[in-house]
Amino acid sequence: MILLDGIEVTNFTVDEWIVNWTIESTSEDITTYELNLYRAEYSPQNDVTTNMTLVASGIAAEDYAYTNTVSGYQYSQHRQFYYAAEPVSESTQASGTVIGPETVIAVPDYVTKAARRHQSAGFRMTGQPVSILKKRTFGTFCATCFDQTTGRKKQSNCLTCYDTSFEGGYFGEIIVSGIMNPAPKRQMLTDWGAWQPMDAIVTLEQYPVVVPNDIIVDRLNRRWTVVEVRSTQKGLSLITQKAQIRVVPKNDIIYDVPVSDLKDYD
Repeated sequence: MILLDGIEVTNFTVDEWIVNWTIESTSEDITTYELNLYRAEYSPQNDVTTNMTLVASGIAAEDYAYTNTVSGYQYSQHRQFYYAAEPVSESTQASGTVIGPETVIAVPDYVTKAARRHQSAGFRMTGQPVSILKKRTFGTFCATCFDQTTGRKKQSNCLTCYDTSFEGGYFGEIIVSGIMNPAPKRQMLTDWGAWQPMDAIVTLEQYPVVVPNDIIVDRLNRRWTVVEVRSTQKGLSLITQKAQIRVVPKNDIIYDVPVSDLKDYD
């Protein structure tokens, strides 16, 4: 079985994502292998082929490049596509080791890598586990609450899409360490009752990349929506992310999204 040595993604044309790969030197005939290509709008923490969508198969391994045309999804400023590749033997259909996911990034230099290592040590010592739920922004419309004729939701508090309009609502949780500052407690009286807004700042490492409307869950099972993200970069390579987050009211459907009990994580 051949081994993929690396995968690189470029996007110099707005609606075309070009995936390039390299193969480790081998005595096998590369022409007898093909590739499966997977794509997702986030980078799964595990079970890559399960959590990503197969977008192309039967790609000749010796082509070393594949152009994936993306239509209608490319204009969001926050959306990022991730790709993974899997080698397959044409004769036996046996699959090899998956490589990826990867996306369009600036290759980090040695200074960036060193900064990430130091940051990672700090997160392990002072951080706390948080679950990150990446929100689905496209896919299969929710059959329960979305009216495709009007392009609007017919109801709220939907347990099928969690009010995102897309089945599943959120991708599988990603558990990482985050450093969260205490949120000030406030209460505002309005015409419809008391409102208790809470904003906080959470600092995260470079993975996973978070964007507005993603959800962060802390050890107290509070659900926070990401409002704004400011990043620290070196040569366009991400080092850390500082996100402004806002607590979600406890009557929101987002609290029905299942997550792991974070007390079992150090």
